[in-house]
Amino acid sequence: MTAFLETCNISYITQIISDPADLTDELIASLKQRFEEEAIDSPFCNMGDYDLNDFYQDLPQGWTLTEDGKLEPRQARITLAVVDYKVEREIDFDGSEDIEVVAVDLGGIHALSIVSDEDGENPFSADFTTTATAKSLLFSICWPSDEIDNDECSLEDCTESLETWKSWLQEMKEM
Repeated sequence: MTAFLETCNISYITQIISDPADLTDELIASLKQRFEEEAIDSPFCNMGDYDLNDFYQDLPQGWTLTEDGKLEPRQARITLAVVDYKVEREIDFDGSEDIEVVAVDLGGIHALSIVSDEDGENPFSADFTTTATAKSLLFSICWPSDEIDNDECSLEDCTESLETWKSWLQEMKEM
């Protein structure tokens, strides 16, 4: 099943926010600029196709998996992302040992990255082809009760979603 990882890629940039006043057109413009300069590319697991538990079950011997990016109560994260399911990438699952993989929680999608391995090699080859260009906004909020809500929309059609997310942040602020 790890073949799924060879056909997917997420390019992303994130920002933690906690106040509805932070969720502005200026923030979106800043994310767009930062995306062009700093976007991270990685294979990913998601809830619908190949989730983190599947990857954990398929980990090669000598590989470890840790999770990162969990939101604290009263925090929210907005992510600008390009998600591609038609990537051509090679992942060397058998050629490396002592690999530490970190799964960054982006709200339903876990971007995978290599922290270290004994030879300094990255089995998630950076040599891949992607053609996707449609940008999406992913939004996650952690309520005071530690419950998480996730939402997403296309970047081109985000006005209504931004208003909803502002109302969530306002509601959380008033709790």
